[in-house]
Amino acid sequence: MKNKGAFISALKKEIFLRKDYLSPLSFGGGVGVRSVYFGGGTPSLLSQKEIMEIFEVLHKYFSIDLNAEITLEANPDDL
Repeated sequence: MKNKGAFISALKKEIFLRKDYLSPLSFGGGVGVRSVYFGGGTPSLLSQKEIMEIFEVLHKYFSIDLNAEITLEANPDDL
């Protein structure tokens, strides 16, 4: 994937820019994010390292529930 590095950098920047979007007050007392969805554009092309890199940034700026639903859309041909 030609621009995968640029995409991941842009996604991490977007996470930072949206860090105040889901403030604790939005959840009525600090309930964390309940769902993380990777979809469209074949996210199954991301490596484990790249997914972990994205999650490190997510965890830095958002509180993700321990029981959050995490979904990664996949093209069966890529698996």
